[in-house]
Formats: sequence, structure tokens, C-alpha cells
Amino acid sequence: NTWDQVGGPEGLPINFVYRSDSSGTTSILSTFTQRACGFPVPPFTNGDGVVGSSGVVSTVQSVEGSIGYVESVIALGAGVPVATIDTTIEGPTYVVFRGSYSDPVRAVAAREQCLFLTGPEAGAKAIGLGYVVPGQDPSVCDGIQVPDVITPVEPPVEPPVEPPVEPTPEPTPEPTPEPTIEE
Repeated sequence: NTWDQVGGPEGLPINFVYRSDSSGTTSILSTFTQRACGFPVPPFTNGDGVVGSSGVVSTVQSVEGSIGYVESVIALGAGVPVATIDTTIEGPTYVVFRGSYSDPVRAVAAREQCLFLTGPEAGAKAIGLGYVVPGQDPSVCDGIQVPDVITPVEPPVEPPVEPPVEPTPEPTPEPTPEPTIEE
């Protein structure tokens, strides 16, 4: 296939760039094409399979005639032109936290991250990046249990025991010499 078949430059081959690794974006695109066109996208039969969204972007930027797919946020962040399909293709994004942590510091950090992600600041940033924020319910963070922090009781510190000081013996007096008689 060449671009002139769809109104592009004469004879320029269309180079389709796709994710060769496991990808949520590929899964979402495949679901869309299955519903819209009756066929799933993978398995790909031609084009360049690359690893990661960054691989797709760099290949599209460096190989003339290339077209690929990545999240709109990634494409816009990389400054590549974005074609719009007349239907929005969306996929869910989940952030998963453990319900309990043995380390209180990690538990508090997870809870704070959860509260941030469900808060208005993160929602505004997501909308600014082109994401849809279906709802923000910080009560979901209540499931992250923070263990009670028990401060270990330190034993009382006793002052160091100094060895007893032995009294210095008094010097023994020197015997007085007996007087000697001279003859």
C-alpha cells in the first residue's frame, strides 16, 4: 500500500508501526477495530514491530511514510501529529494498591498516593492532558490499612558503673635509724 491511495505522496509506501510487546494500547485498538470494522488488528502481517510507545514514536518520527498508534498524551508530549478517529477510543486505567502493608511508612505513602490520585489536583492534571476523569472518590483509599505504630520502649539507661576506687595506701614511714655510738 502507498500513501497516494489515500491522497498522500505518489509511491511513498505506508509503513505501519505497531507494538511488538504486550500493550494495553494494542488491546484497546484491537477491540475498537473488531467492533467498528469486524476484524481485530493483531496479529500484524506487515510493518515494523517495535517495543514500547517510545519505540513507536521514534520510528514514526524517523522513517518517512510511517504511521503508528500510541496514547494521545504520549503523541502530544512527543510533538508528533495526531490523526483523530471520529470515535473516541478509551480504555480503563487502574491503579492498584495493597490492602495492608507491614511497614507503616509504606502504608502511609500508599494511602497518600491514593488520596492524591483521587483528589482534585490529579483530576485537573489528567483533564489537562486529555484524559477523562470519570469520578473521584477518595473513600476508596480507606481500604489501605495503616498499621499502628508501636514505638519500642527503650530500657532505662542506667549511669555507667565505675569501678570502686581503692584508697591509696598511706606510705609506711621509714624506720628511724638507731643512733650509732662512735668510739
